[in-house]
Amino acid sequence: MAIASRNPATGETLREFTPLTSAEIEVKLANANAAFQQPGRRTFEERGKLMKAAADLLDANRDSLARTITSEMGKLLPASRDEVSKCASVCRFYAENAAQFLAPHEVRSDGQRSYIRYDPLGAILAVMP
Repeated sequence: MAIASRNPATGETLREFTPLTSAEIEVKLANANAAFQQPGRRTFEERGKLMKAAADLLDANRDSLARTITSEMGKLLPASRDEVSKCASVCRFYAENAAQFLAPHEVRSDGQRSYIRYDPLGAILAVMP
């Protein structure tokens, strides 16, 4: 059965998608995990540049993306534009602050030396509306 994207205001089918098979999903998950396992992961600076580039793309395509949000979710167009701008701002915020947020830091404890360290867990699957 196809997955349909419908305009909630009109009921019009905007596009239909063929769902992936279980085998296709497993291949995509394996590819994501293989990419995560590669040595020499990008530095925070490199990742920050990519996040800033993503923010620039969001800004450059704000009106087109807003129209898609409006047609697929029924949001008013000004709210959709604001959502795209907010996403760009979030990308820039984490591009500028991730290294500080994720830096290991010592904490007081009964031990000789205690600290909190943030280790990557792997690929993350997220389904967003």
